[in-house]
Amino acid sequence: MGVYVDAPIYPFIGRNGRRMMMCHMVADTLAELHDMAEKLGVRAHFQSHTRYPHYDICKSKRNQALSLGAMVCPDRKTLITKARALRVEFRLADERKDAPFREEHQPQIQVATSTTALLQSSSPLPHGDPVQIDLPYTQG
Repeated sequence: MGVYVDAPIYPFIGRNGRRMMMCHMVADTLAELHDMAEKLGVRAHFQSHTRYPHYDICKSKRNQALSLGAMVCPDRKTLITKARALRVEFRLADERKDAPFREEHQPQIQVATSTTALLQSSSPLPHGDPVQIDLPYTQG
């Protein structure tokens, strides 16, 4: 288990006009990733609305992360593999968080498998009167 950083090769100009070289930080688990981000003080820079969840960190924070036990990511393929695993974990966590809401607000729909089943249904219509419907049947 671990935290990984790639090479700081991405130029960035901050709001204050300061130029920085940035890199990506990923981990084996979201807990490890957020824990390292908290230690670095970059919690606000979590990139969750991108293809892969990660942190963008500057070169000085990268050096700090390395001193705290992060590992240099040997190549882009490894970084993407770790980031994909994070994406799966992130989506599962998001689904678990929303699960009670989704179950509570799931529409109750009954689908009839045939016109006969629909007409023989015992469920009343909103106005309560039975209705007979003659539908032409065509074999398609």
